Amino acid sequence: MPPDVDPLGPENVLVVAPGPLTGLLVPGAGKVSFSAISPETSY
Repeated sequence: MPPDVDPLGPENVLVVAPGPLTGLLVPGAGKVSFSAISPETSY
């Protein structure tokens, strides 16, 4: 994503990134990260 994307614009996407061990029967392996550009900080 380019750094000049409008945080409230339609080109700002929500990235859903599951961890590498998601789906395994390992305690604590069900980690997931949600990322987007913040409208407050633009980061």
